[in-house]
Amino acid sequence: MSGALDGPPPQYGPTWLYRVMLRAVIPTIVWGWGDVHVEGREHIPTSGPFIIVSNHVDNNDSYVIGRFIHRTIHFLARPGGMDSRVLGRFWRMMAAIPADREGLALALAMLKAGEVVGIYPDGVITPRLVQAKAGVAALAVRAGVPVLPVALWGTEAVQLWPLHGRRRQRVELRYGPPRTLDRAAVRGRGLQKLADEIMTDVALLLPPGYRGYYAAAAEARIAAASDTAAGANGATATPVDGAGAALEDSQARL
Repeated sequence: MSGALDGPPPQYGPTWLYRVMLRAVIPTIVWGWGDVHVEGREHIPTSGPFIIVSNHVDNNDSYVIGRFIHRTIHFLARPGGMDSRVLGRFWRMMAAIPADREGLALALAMLKAGEVVGIYPDGVITPRLVQAKAGVAALAVRAGVPVLPVALWGTEAVQLWPLHGRRRQRVELRYGPPRTLDRAAVRGRGLQKLADEIMTDVALLLPPGYRGYYAAAAEARIAAASDTAAGANGATATPVDGAGAALEDSQARL
């Protein structure tokens, strides 16, 4: 795909359904049956294009993530669903684009036009992270835009019936500090290594039980940050980055 877009193509643009879902339906379901706690909203870019990278534990994740980002988010969705006559039409009305070669080219064009794209790099709904696909790093490098890590859990336990013994289910949503990748990083570390680093950013925001494939990488990064802080201060230190602090908070609560 070549050339620039002034915005998303009509078949992928925001619709009345997108607005109703984000402003009414999802808040009613999640806030009515869930107790949502949000952290890190200060990390969300206030303007310009960026990529959202998140874990994926439930079908409602995209809507909950987008509830606090006042932009249209074009999440990449599985091609099989996009090809479905009914589901594909619904997803397109929700601004989704296919997670295939054509979709990645479209996502790149959208980012260059100032849009926001969302990706679940491990490609499946799972309670624990699996290894990310390298495509997320390729898109981030080519677009040259910030990558916003997001962690979400608890949505997988939200049910309309029964209402958990009349108790609302706790849902946690965390936005972490964004990072930007360049082509020099690819030459130095390769696309898969960069994809793994991006997903480690997400893992740092998650409780230990959700980190899966990236558990060891997250622990290693926290330990490195602690050692660096200890060396600088001449004393034992706790993790100094926001993600590390969030992880410790998760461990204390869960």
